[in-house]
Amino acid sequence: MDYEQARLAKKVLTFELNDNSTVLRKSRPFSMRRSSIALGIAVETNTYKVAIRVTSLDDLDNHERQIIRKFDDDEIDVRETGIITPAARSVYIGCSISHQDSGSGTLACVVQDRKTREKLLLSNDHVLGPTGGARLRAAVLHPSYEMGGRLADSVVGKLVKSAPLKRDGSINFVDAAVASIAPGVQLKDHGTPFEYRPDKPIIRVRQQTRVAKLGSRTGLTTGFVKCVDLDDIRVRYPTGSARFNDQIEVLTNFAQRGDSGSMVVEHETGAPIGLIFAVDEKGATYVTPLELVLDALKVDLI
Repeated sequence: MDYEQARLAKKVLTFELNDNSTVLRKSRPFSMRRSSIALGIAVETNTYKVAIRVTSLDDLDNHERQIIRKFDDDEIDVRETGIITPAARSVYIGCSISHQDSGSGTLACVVQDRKTREKLLLSNDHVLGPTGGARLRAAVLHPSYEMGGRLADSVVGKLVKSAPLKRDGSINFVDAAVASIAPGVQLKDHGTPFEYRPDKPIIRVRQQTRVAKLGSRTGLTTGFVKCVDLDDIRVRYPTGSARFNDQIEVLTNFAQRGDSGSMVVEHETGAPIGLIFAVDEKGATYVTPLELVLDALKVDLI
């Protein structure tokens, strides 16, 4: 059959399956029959067939079997589906994530609350709860808002804990927050060569170290630590500047806007080092030592 013939055959089959006036069927209500049979057009090499998808062939009643038998085997494509359920939403290290209303950042990893043992999603405070915006219990999206995520179909959690940024000239040490994981959301493998080893001791770098990260904007990149214990970094947020102490500087062109929240690891071993939270116009990336992040939020790596 060509495409138009297949469309017509599908229309005929749909009409006959839905026509209750010709045959008295007592096996089950129409509403249940309709949910067990789906019709479409199967695309074959240089031809088309009517696609028939049924929960189980054993569920077909005699009337349905008789109608389907009117078609030759080369006109139909029949497949059992079993029970159809919604595809579980999943997140992964390095995926885009954001607050419900704006922005885009990166999921660092999954951590565990020290008190409740709840598993949580880790990223920046300015990613999960935009500076000056809505706070706790706001929805968290994947894909991120800038990547097309919306409340209708992209919620993967809710903001539950943060280290609020101080923009009054006081010193900040972390830009970090965690979100709950919504029911049904799964953590899947990121599918890249990026090696993250939460089982290894956290490294507090004190020397030039080659590092790697997996960000939602620039993907897998490597760089090297150029400066540690960096104080009085001034980061310009949309609602004002914030000062930071005890930070790490990584060169060169390691990250870009949208990579905020990425986990930074030692390139050779995958041992965790810190969390990206800012970049400058000249190619440097700023990273918060991971121990400061975990202690501020009272969470642990898992």
